[in-house]
Amino acid sequence: MSKIYFDKDGRKIQKDKWTHYRMDPSYCIVREFRNKAVLVIVEWKGAVDTRLHPFAFTHPTFEMRVWNFDSDGKLVPDPVESKKTFPSEQNAINAYNNFLLRWTDSKIENGELVEVGNELTPPPPPDPNIPKTAVNDDIGCW
Repeated sequence: MSKIYFDKDGRKIQKDKWTHYRMDPSYCIVREFRNKAVLVIVEWKGAVDTRLHPFAFTHPTFEMRVWNFDSDGKLVPDPVESKKTFPSEQNAINAYNNFLLRWTDSKIENGELVEVGNELTPPPPPDPNIPKTAVNDDIGCW
């Protein structure tokens, strides 16, 4: 097999560096979304078989995988949306955003995608402006 390896920016890299990157989920997983109906993952793959994809604009460097939850709660690969490949990170992110806008409650606010219902998103940090102590209602009452 005639493989070449790319980093996320599309630069050629050696196989040992590619192997190192593949072991790091924070580098490989570009986007993730999960709710009670669907699981979507955009992942950097970085290895390209040049016999199948001789031109750079066709290199499947990124992949979007989609699963739907069936009535028993089991994940089933989506026959239409799953395993789509993209030559660049931005193309993959655009497809991810479009998928979420079509099939979830996510929306665009101020030009940014707001992922509504994503169970994989950490909760927001606590508000630093919330008072730490309670005020006695008797104070200030005359």
